[in-house]
Amino acid sequence: MLTVLLLLGIEGCSLIGYSDTKKLKEKPKQTLGSMVFEPVAIEKSELKAPPLENLRNDYAALKTSAGDPRTRESLSYRLADLEVLLGEQQQELGTPTKTQGYYGKAIAAYEQVLLDYPKHQDNDHVMYQLAKAYELQGQSEKSFEVLQRLIGQYPNFTQHNEAYFRQGEYHYNRQQYTQAAAAYSQVLTLEADTVNTDLQSQTYTAYAPISAYMLGWSLFKLDELPASLVAFSRLLDLHFTTSELIDAEERLKQLTQGELRLNQDAVRMMGLLFSYLDGPKAIARHFDELGPRGYESLIYGELGQLQLNNDRYRDSAAVYLAFAQKHPLHLKAPEFYVRHIDAYILGDFPSLVLPAKQGFIEAYGITNQHWSTFNAARKKEVIPYLDQYIQELAQYEHSRAQLMAKSIEERATDTASSDATITGSLEQQRLQKQTAYQQAARWYREYIDTFPMSEKMPEMTFNLAESLFEVGEMRDAIGPYEAYAYELKRDFIEPDKAAEAGYAAILAYRTLLSSTLSDVDQSYWQERQLQSQMAFVDSFPSNNQVLPVSHLLVQSLFNTQRYEEAIVRAEQLLSFSPPKDKLISSHLVIAHSAFELKQYAKAENEYQLLREYMTSEDSRYIDMTDRLAASIYQQAQLALANNDKRAAVNELLRVMAAAPDSEIRLTSQYDAATYLLDLEEWQQATELLRDFRQRFPVHSLSDGIEDKLILAYQANEQWLLAANELEKVWQQNPNTDEGRQALYVAADYFGKANEREKSRLSYRTYAHEYPMPFDEATEARFKMSEFYLASGEDAKRRYWLKKLIEEDKKIGENRTDRSRYLAAMSSLVFATDQRTHFSQIKLNLPLKKSLAKKRKALDKTLKAYDQTMSYRVSEFTTAANFGIGEIYRQLATDLMASDRPAKLSALEREQYDILLEEQAYPFEEKAIEIHQQNAQRSYVGTYDTWVKNSFASLSQLVPGRYNKRETIEEVSHAIY
Repeated sequence: MLTVLLLLGIEGCSLIGYSDTKKLKEKPKQTLGSMVFEPVAIEKSELKAPPLENLRNDYAALKTSAGDPRTRESLSYRLADLEVLLGEQQQELGTPTKTQGYYGKAIAAYEQVLLDYPKHQDNDHVMYQLAKAYELQGQSEKSFEVLQRLIGQYPNFTQHNEAYFRQGEYHYNRQQYTQAAAAYSQVLTLEADTVNTDLQSQTYTAYAPISAYMLGWSLFKLDELPASLVAFSRLLDLHFTTSELIDAEERLKQLTQGELRLNQDAVRMMGLLFSYLDGPKAIARHFDELGPRGYESLIYGELGQLQLNNDRYRDSAAVYLAFAQKHPLHLKAPEFYVRHIDAYILGDFPSLVLPAKQGFIEAYGITNQHWSTFNAARKKEVIPYLDQYIQELAQYEHSRAQLMAKSIEERATDTASSDATITGSLEQQRLQKQTAYQQAARWYREYIDTFPMSEKMPEMTFNLAESLFEVGEMRDAIGPYEAYAYELKRDFIEPDKAAEAGYAAILAYRTLLSSTLSDVDQSYWQERQLQSQMAFVDSFPSNNQVLPVSHLLVQSLFNTQRYEEAIVRAEQLLSFSPPKDKLISSHLVIAHSAFELKQYAKAENEYQLLREYMTSEDSRYIDMTDRLAASIYQQAQLALANNDKRAAVNELLRVMAAAPDSEIRLTSQYDAATYLLDLEEWQQATELLRDFRQRFPVHSLSDGIEDKLILAYQANEQWLLAANELEKVWQQNPNTDEGRQALYVAADYFGKANEREKSRLSYRTYAHEYPMPFDEATEARFKMSEFYLASGEDAKRRYWLKKLIEEDKKIGENRTDRSRYLAAMSSLVFATDQRTHFSQIKLNLPLKKSLAKKRKALDKTLKAYDQTMSYRVSEFTTAANFGIGEIYRQLATDLMASDRPAKLSALEREQYDILLEEQAYPFEEKAIEIHQQNAQRSYVGTYDTWVKNSFASLSQLVPGRYNKRETIEEVSHAIY
C-alpha cells in the first residue's frame, strides 16, 4: 500500500499513524498530516539521555513494591504506555532492541495487561495501542487481528473509523479489493453523520477523504465503474458545496496541497471512467442520480480534454457542449461552449463550426433570456466571442447571398426560360438567396444591438440595410439606411457611402409606397419619406442625386399642402442652378404655395416671372396670366379685409390692366364698381358699370347692373336716370316682387325729378296692379289722392280717398296705423263735405220744410263725423268734435237768421223771435258742450289746431268764461 500511495503523490499518506487516546480526546480535529507517523532522522550526538527510560524504571520499581492491587493495575497500564513512548524514542534515535525491535516491549506489556486485567474499562485503548504497536513493529497480520477484536468487543470505541481504515489498508495491499471496499465503506458510513454541504462547519476526520478515494480505487479494481464514480464523488463532496454555479477551480485553490492532489486525481479518475462509459450522457445520468454538484465542470472539463488529447475532436466538442447546455448559467458554461467550437476547429470540421458559433450566440447573446441576469464580469467574458462569431456569421451569409445572386443573374441570362428544370432550380436558388440575406440581416441586427458603441457598428448597420433591401423588406431597411446616413458617428462613416445609404433609403420609401401591401400606412410613410428627402438634400448638397431628390421633395411637399416648407425647399432647389424645366417647376411651386398661404404679392411676382420664362405659345402661359390676375385680385381682398376699399379698388384696376382678357378681369371690374359705390365715388362707379354692361351684355353679372346704377343715381340724386332704370326693371319683371318694388320707387323718383305725370302714371299703375303689400298700395292710393288734390280734381281725389277707406276696412285685423290714419283723414274729408252741404242749406219759409231738410243734412253730417271719430285718430277726432260743435252752433245761428214771416206785427215778431231763440238755445248749448269736451283734451296733453279752434269758438259762445285776457302786474322793488 505504501508504494501505491507514494506513486499517487498523496502527501503524508504513506502510512496513517495511530494516536493515543489522550491525544485524540484533546485534539479531535487533527489533520491527516498530524496523524501520520513519519520517522525523523536525528543525529545521536544531538540527543541527551531519554528521561522516559528513568521514568519507566521508576514506575517498574514502584509497581514491584506496591501492595495495593489497584495501584499495581494502574501502574501496569502506565508502564505499557511508557514502553510505546520509549519505542518511538528509540525509533527516532535509531537504537532498536536487537531481539524485540523498537516496540517488542510495548507489545509484550499490552498483551500482559490484557491478560491480567481482561475486564478493565480502558482495554479498548490498550487494544488500539497494541494494534498500533504491531503495525509499527511491521506485524500487519497481528495488527489486523487486534483491530478485528477491538471492533468486535468495543462497538462504541471512538476510533472505529481508523480501525476500519486500517483494515481497508490491509486488504487493499493484498489486492483483496472487495474486502477493502467494504472496510472503506464502513469508514464513510461512520463519517456520514459529520459531513454536510457547509464547508465552514464540516467535522469529518482525515480518514474520510482517503477512504473515499481508496474506495473508488477498490471499486475501479473490481471493474464496478458507476460505483467507483460514486465513491470518487463522495471524496469531492467533502470539499465542494452542491451549488452548480460555483467556480470549482477557485475552490481547488483553497485546498491544502494534499487535498488538492487527492481531489485532482479523483477528477482525473472520473474523467477516465466516463470515457469508458458513454461520455457526457453518462455524466448527465450520474449527476441526475446524485444531484447537482459544484465540481461538475471539473468532470466535464477533464473528459473533454481527455478526448481532445486522444484526437477525438467531435467527442470532445460533444462533452463541452453537453455541459454548456445542461448548465447554461454556470460560470464555466461560456468557456466550455467556446472549447466545443475550438474542438471543431482543431478537428477541421468547418461545416460544424458556423452552426456551433450560431449556437453560442443564441445561448449567450443579448436575445437570450438570461442576458439580463449576467453581471458585468460575465458579459465581459462572452462579449469578445460574440463580437467575433456574429461578424463571421453575418459576413458568411451575406457573401453566400451575393454569390447566389450573381449566379442567378448569370444563369437567368444564359438559360432559356422554357427549360422547366433549370427554371425550377433558379427558383429554388432564389429562395436560398432570400434566406441567406435574411440570415445575414439577422446577424447584422444582433451585432448592432449587442455592440452599439463599436467602431464596426456603422458598417454593420449599412450591411443590415443592404440585406433587408435585397429581400424586399423596405420598412426594415429604411431605418438602418437612415441611421448610417445621418445618425451614426461620422468618424466611422464613409461620406460617399453615407450618401449612397441616404439615397437607398429614398428608393426604399418609393418602393414601399408603390407596393400593394394592405398594411402600409401611406400617410405615415409619406411623412417619413419627406423627412428622409430633406435630410438627404441638406446633408449631401453636392451629390449628383440631389437635384432629382430635391425636385421630388418639393413636389411632395406641395402635393401634401405643406406650402411653407415647399417654398423653402423650392428656393433651395433654385440655389442648385437646376435646368429650365426644374427651374420653372420650382417657381410654379413657390407661386402656387405663396398663393395658398395668402402671400399674394409674392405669388404675383412669381407668376410674373413665370410669364417671362414662357412664351405666349406655351399652353401654360394663359394659366399664368389668370393666376397673376388672381394674385392681384386676392391682394384686393386683403385690402378689403383691412377695410381699405380704396386700396382694393386700385388692386382691382391693376387686374384689369394686367389681364384684360381674363375671366377674372370681368369680376374685378364689377367688384371695383361696387366698392366705388361704397366709397360714394358715383361717377367713376357708374362709368365702370356702364362699360361693364356694354362689354358683357349677356353675362350674368350684367343682370344686376341696374341695381348698382340705380344706387349710384340715387346717391348722386340723378332721380330721372334712377327712375328710368327702375322702370326698366319693372318692365322686365312686372310679375315679380322686384319689378313691383322697382315701379313703386320709380314713381317716387319721377316725382323727385319733377316728372309729375310720369310719377302719377306710375303710382296709378301700381295702385291698380299691386294691392299687396297693403302698406305700399295704401301709400300709392294716398299719392293718387294728393295728385288730384294738387290738380283740383275733387271727384278723382275722392275716388282714391274712398279707396283708402274701403281697403282699410277690407283688410280687417291687418290694418296698420298708417292705413287707419289715412282712412280717418279720408273720412274727415267726406264729413267736411257733408258739413259744407249742411251749411249751404238756408232756412227759408216755410221754415218747417227747410228746417226738416236742414235737420236731415245735420244727421248725415253727424254720422260722417262719428265715422271719422270711430278711427280713434286723435288729430281727426278733435277735428270731428270741432266740426260737430260748429254744426250745432251753425244751426243755432241759422235759426236766428232764418226768414221771418211777412205781415207779423211787432209783438208777433217779438214772440216769433222768442220762439226761435227757444229753438236755437239747445243747439247753442250743445255746441258749447261739445266744444268744451274738445277743449278739455288740452288737459291730457292734446292741444292741436282743432282744440285751439274750439277754445276760439267758446270765447265767442261763452265770452265771460273763455274770452278773458291775462292781467300782468308789475312789481316794484323801490324802497319807501
